[in-house]
Amino acid sequence: MKKSWGIMICLGLVFSLVGCSPKKIPPLDEPVFTSITLNSFINEAIEITEEESSSLLDLFLFSTWVKDDRKDITVSNTRFTLVDKNKTTYYFSQDGQNILVGIIKVNETAIAFYTFSGNIITLTDSNLTGLVSKAYDRQKISDSAYFKINVGPDFYTGSTDFTLTGDQSTGFKDLIVSSLSEWNYKGIATDNPEFYTARISLDSYWNLKLWTYQDRYYVNVYRTNDQDVFIKANYYELTQDLYDEYMTRLFVFKNTVFEGISLTVQNAIFTEGYFDFDGTQTWLVPEWKVPLGASESDQFKLWMKMDEWILRSSSIELYYVTELIKAENGLIFTFGVYEDPKNNYTYGYVIVTSTKDTKFKEVYQISEMTEVYDFLLDHWNPTFPSSILDFHFTDIMVAYNDPTELETGISYHQYVLNETQYLEIKDILSYDQWTLDKDPGKYHMGWLPNYILQGSPEADQVFSIYATNDTTVIWVRNVGFNQENLYGLWYFSPKSVKDNLTNYVNDQIK
Repeated sequence: MKKSWGIMICLGLVFSLVGCSPKKIPPLDEPVFTSITLNSFINEAIEITEEESSSLLDLFLFSTWVKDDRKDITVSNTRFTLVDKNKTTYYFSQDGQNILVGIIKVNETAIAFYTFSGNIITLTDSNLTGLVSKAYDRQKISDSAYFKINVGPDFYTGSTDFTLTGDQSTGFKDLIVSSLSEWNYKGIATDNPEFYTARISLDSYWNLKLWTYQDRYYVNVYRTNDQDVFIKANYYELTQDLYDEYMTRLFVFKNTVFEGISLTVQNAIFTEGYFDFDGTQTWLVPEWKVPLGASESDQFKLWMKMDEWILRSSSIELYYVTELIKAENGLIFTFGVYEDPKNNYTYGYVIVTSTKDTKFKEVYQISEMTEVYDFLLDHWNPTFPSSILDFHFTDIMVAYNDPTELETGISYHQYVLNETQYLEIKDILSYDQWTLDKDPGKYHMGWLPNYILQGSPEADQVFSIYATNDTTVIWVRNVGFNQENLYGLWYFSPKSVKDNLTNYVNDQIK
């Protein structure tokens, strides 16, 4: 009897243990998210794709979610929210070392809680911001009308803006939207690129800007305020093929509105170039030309961005000239700036004329010419002006400290030179050691010379000699050639030139 009781007790314990075991929790169905609201980005639900939903499940370690038995009736400190295709809402917040997910089905109030390991701030900053930014931009781009385009040359005053037709807008929008998956999100841009190749206005505030940098291709999606002031932009990297496809389509649109370059201009072969160098117009000195071969001519056409040029009225006059390029068959390309008297805006222009046909004249509005200027400057090796060698200075101005000169603290003593002194100083100057300084802007700071060599009152040329720690700097006003436009050139030479001149002045002149 005792044995039977023992068996019954054991069986009772077994059934009791079975009855007290935890209730099995059915697995959570894998959701397909359709929208996300990221509180730190914008308080607005942003639609996402199934591919993005799948990437979020991987990011959220969905297979590791653990059921949490808490009975809270609200979800606090939510950082972001997702909604799936069944309209179930998922609220994400931080809970200690874990991320807490509160799930509420549509038309229900009960909250099911799950947790998984992670840091919600890291998750947001490292992954979600980019995904939401791209999804938001995609939504904006898809909903817009693409009403205004500019592919240059004037991006600032709107003189080269044009409007797409309905069919053009729809076709270009389809091209952009269908290729958005190829855009590689790079981050938030703090400002817009200074130089870009196309601007596409989506509405009064949102724009796309295409631009290139160091053989890479980008697009900014940016927003402005009522005053057209930049607020914020996301930027993406594009493949060259995709960038080229966009630009080709835009230029097709542009050519239906504006007339571009003629065949005469397109087929020009450049032979020599000149430019305005710090006020010195090198085209006034034929021996200062920059020779251009066939390869430089082809490269010039790319740098000039001829595909952006727009044919304009031939009646305009340039405010000032910046470059002058000569071509075969007598063509002359005069680049410069035109000031519109109606609004005082300035624009880049080129006037094309011919020495063989005085009636030929074509005027184009153009873009920035910095690449052409830089090339000409780099390849400019002017002969040393004979007027410097021939300059017969007759007196020298020597600087000295003068406390009565409150503004500068410097005054000058003037000494007349005899012929022997002129020849000796000319020898001290050592012209053969002078080197043209191609970056003279650094000298325009109110710097006062140590010495000034000047000629007769009728002579316009002057040598101003300055001292630095390791060089002698000479500014030559009007390098001669009897041209008022030749402002001046800067040269530098060894420090010994100034030191030797100082010793000579102290010993022989003062």
